[in-house]
Amino acid sequence: MNNTTMQDDAADSASMEERTTAVTAIELLFDLVFVAAIGQLATTLHDHVTWRGGLETMVLWVPLYLLWANTSFSATGTITENKSLRRPILWVLFFGIFMAAGIPVAFEDGVECLAFVAPYLIAQLGQVAMTWFIHGREEMKLHSRGVMVWHCLSAIGWIIGIFVEPHARLWVWFAAVIVEVAGMLLRHPLGRRNNWPSAGWPSSGWASSAGTQEQHRHHRVAVRHRTHA
Repeated sequence: MNNTTMQDDAADSASMEERTTAVTAIELLFDLVFVAAIGQLATTLHDHVTWRGGLETMVLWVPLYLLWANTSFSATGTITENKSLRRPILWVLFFGIFMAAGIPVAFEDGVECLAFVAPYLIAQLGQVAMTWFIHGREEMKLHSRGVMVWHCLSAIGWIIGIFVEPHARLWVWFAAVIVEVAGMLLRHPLGRRNNWPSAGWPSSGWASSAGTQEQHRHHRVAVRHRTHA
């Protein structure tokens, strides 16, 4: 291989890295919605500085984090120039606004908690379904299937919590959160099968190894954080 060919390959690799690590405006706006939601949580905790208030805050923080993490994974695990793969981000961004607005009434009497639960379930299950149907890689489809099953299990608890008193709702939703966290820690298996994708990018060029791909994912998130700062 001559020097010219090597230089061309290096240039192509650099071009691929630049495209796949570039942060889009949609991703930044998506992050801002969740920053606002965390601010809303902090305000709610400030108004209820008790052990129960702290536990309620944790129960609401976990679904916020998991929704952000799941959507960021599906977006960061692909080249975001593919416009169809931006749809889950836009979906979650829209419903995330309503979810954040519903935080103050999540533990109020009656069905006011729907203002938080409904947007959360629609956003979470919707973005997983979109990734399942849109994504071209079989590994990601299999992973999305596992995520969907685990979130449907936790959704049972979220829905039951709507119809019980606020005191009992805390513990029902706490159980739902445990299911979601367990699914994340176990990598959303179906039966004995682990559905965690080994890669989210094409197996060529700079993104050919799983280690490099993982570095890429963390790098994109870090760039987004630096941009907000």
